[in-house]
Amino acid sequence: MRNTLKIDHIDSTISGEGKFAGYPCTIIRLLNCNLSCLYCDWSPQPIDQNNRSEYNIKRVMENVAKLGNKYVLVTGGEPLLQVETIPLVYELVHAGNTVWIETNGSIPIDKDEYRRSWGYCMDIKCPSSGMAHHNKYKNLRNLQAIDEVKFVIGDYNDYLFARGIIKQYPTMASLIFSPCFDVNGNHNGGELAEWMLQDKLTTVRLGLQIHKIIGVI
Repeated sequence: MRNTLKIDHIDSTISGEGKFAGYPCTIIRLLNCNLSCLYCDWSPQPIDQNNRSEYNIKRVMENVAKLGNKYVLVTGGEPLLQVETIPLVYELVHAGNTVWIETNGSIPIDKDEYRRSWGYCMDIKCPSSGMAHHNKYKNLRNLQAIDEVKFVIGDYNDYLFARGIIKQYPTMASLIFSPCFDVNGNHNGGELAEWMLQDKLTTVRLGLQIHKIIGVI
């Protein structure tokens, strides 16, 4: 179908990270990703024979309106792989929602000369993801103060990598270091906090991904 988005699900949840962590929000999870991070914990829901994954923008907006949350997270997969993502975001903002897009950092983000009406939470992939060679570092200088950059830190080597990146590539966006969770819900947040304190990384925020701690989508 043309002019549609491939969507895994649209649900209410608790925002797990970033500046809106803890708020009830609507998550629009899109299908398809161009990366295969080794720690990825997402697998698409089974799609039935009736193409239920195909949503036009009107249908998405109807689902979002029914859920009634102010905050809307567009994530994936990789949202920027789908051409209708930005038109959808414009509609969501026009309807009065606060919107941000989670993107994996491998898709170019153009520099805008104006303040966008939505924000990006962009990953920089660290070595333990197996995908660090896909990072588009030019994006860091194209982000704005409304945006965030997230590093998922699996070990000390990842931490050193992330620390080097933020020194080498200045950005206006907020910086988040997040611990990596295993399949049992264990994480290295305590170690990560110690490393940050030792190095006095006063411009970086520790992000605990509270949606994983409380066990919501």
